[in-house]
Amino acid sequence: MSFKEQVATDFETTFLNAGEFARICDWNGKKIKIVEAVSNNDKSAAEGVTLQKTQIICNAKDIEVPEITEEIILDSKEWIVSDVKKPPEHLIIFLERRVA
Repeated sequence: MSFKEQVATDFETTFLNAGEFARICDWNGKKIKIVEAVSNNDKSAAEGVTLQKTQIICNAKDIEVPEITEEIILDSKEWIVSDVKKPPEHLIIFLERRVA
């Protein structure tokens, strides 16, 4: 097995293992495994509005690559895609939303 194949296997069996780091979420109506890293939420100057940020890591074969500014539904909450990174075999998707 090549190094790249071993990394892909480890990513799927360890990092995206729901018993280790991952969880199952609902991404636009589709169940996928993700690892989520919640960022610090920023209070904006607009009277009580908070900018929530999160990033998720998922297998690239599980979803289509979202576009920046695309609106998505993650676990019944609306988010906007602020950035997408595409390392081999997976996606890192940065999401944000404003809440009162």
